[in-house]
This record gives sequence, structure tokens and C-alpha cells, in this order.
Amino acid sequence: MMENIKRKTIMLWGGNGTRNIGDAFIDLGATYILNNITEANIILSSFMPSWFLSRGFSSIYDRLLDGAVRDKTSNLFDVRCHAKSDYNVITGVRLTENWLKRCIFDKKLNFSSKNTKFIILGCGGLYYNTQEYEAVRNYMEKMNVHAFIARDKVVFNEY
Repeated sequence: MMENIKRKTIMLWGGNGTRNIGDAFIDLGATYILNNITEANIILSSFMPSWFLSRGFSSIYDRLLDGAVRDKTSNLFDVRCHAKSDYNVITGVRLTENWLKRCIFDKKLNFSSKNTKFIILGCGGLYYNTQEYEAVRNYMEKMNVHAFIARDKVVFNEY
């Protein structure tokens, strides 16, 4: 009888350990947690290519890529746009105005729809200031958040 029940699919938005070993540890921890609390299929996706070639993030981290390469992000294959998932899990330092705008509310990606269900697992912000709190809260109000586990008390109280 259990074979007839469709298993849920959870997409973990991670896979950025190549640029930051801390993100790899977060991915491992999130995968461990998800595997121990659910029998869902877990997909580990990566937004690393679009992040690396993105004009917006390049100014922050001073990437040595010319504009012609950075503007080709629309040609990248993003598994998040094609895989069907019941829930999308975000972790790490993702509660920032810039990240939410580029990775969830970008019109090409179309993750801002209320049909996309999000679990925020241990997330935090980059800037702990009023401007960032307000911007992130505005984005989060537009998201379909099913669970919110904050990284710390400040994030829990402000978002």
C-alpha cells in the first residue's frame, strides 16, 4: 500500500561549497536534518553558476569577469526552474535584500509565485540594520513560507 503514496520532493537550494566551505557544511547539515525528519526525495541544487556570473554579485565580490560574460546568465541551465518540487529549502545567509531579489524574485526564475512553497532553515541576514529588516520582511510577505527556523534571536524577532 505504501508504494501508491507519492513521496514528496524537497529541493535544497545549496551547492555553493566551491566558493565558501562554510556553505558546504550548511548543505551537509541541512541534508542530514531533512533526511532524518522526512522520507521525501531530496534534491541538492546549486545557484552557483548564476551567482558567479551575475552582474549584481560581481560588484560585491569584485569578480574578474567582463560584462559580456556576466550578462549571459540567461543561458545557464538552472535545475530549480525545471525540477518539480513540493518544497524549496533555503539555508545560510539568504535573508538579504539582494539575494532575495536576484534568486527568488527575478522574473526569469519565477519563484515568487504563491505556488512555490519555501522552508527557511536556519537562515540569517548579512546586514543587521533597519533598512535590511524592512526590505527582507517585504519580500518574505510575498513568499509562500511554510516553515521558518531562524539562525539567531535577532533574525527571529526582526523577520
